[in-house]
Amino acid sequence: MNNFQEVLSLHRDKMFDLERRWVNALQQLDDEDVNWRPNDVSNSIANLVVHVAGNLRQRFVSGIGQESDIRDRDEEFNTREWFSKTELINLLTEQFSTVHRTLQCLTPDKLFQVYTIKNQDRTVLDVIFEVVTHISEHLGQVLFIAKMRLDDRYQIQWAPHQRR
Repeated sequence: MNNFQEVLSLHRDKMFDLERRWVNALQQLDDEDVNWRPNDVSNSIANLVVHVAGNLRQRFVSGIGQESDIRDRDEEFNTREWFSKTELINLLTEQFSTVHRTLQCLTPDKLFQVYTIKNQDRTVLDVIFEVVTHISEHLGQVLFIAKMRLDDRYQIQWAPHQRR
């Protein structure tokens, strides 16, 4: 395996891991939990899922895939629409599936291909790094809210520390 293939493989694995962690957190919550927000200026998990799905679509479908960009980023945060947990999981897994298909089709020579996304020229490699970082940040917010809502019922997805 050459260095480029290894980079692609690492990012594919990271995206699968991120999807697994998002879905695992959502599965532990109920519809009330995913729509809850601590105050009017904070996001609910539903807002975060809609936002991340919009980001994934914009980067991988519209940007790299060159389809039309239909994203309304402001609405992702402003919506107060009620979502079921199932709707959010489906939305998220649908967009992650698109990412997985795109990453599977990439060849090392395409990593440095430039696309214009949000009026900025970006290489595919830059898009991948940016997306992994971005959705990891929002995953942290989701995990924090999930732990707030579930308290000790939240099931940690990795090796928990020993409580004293």
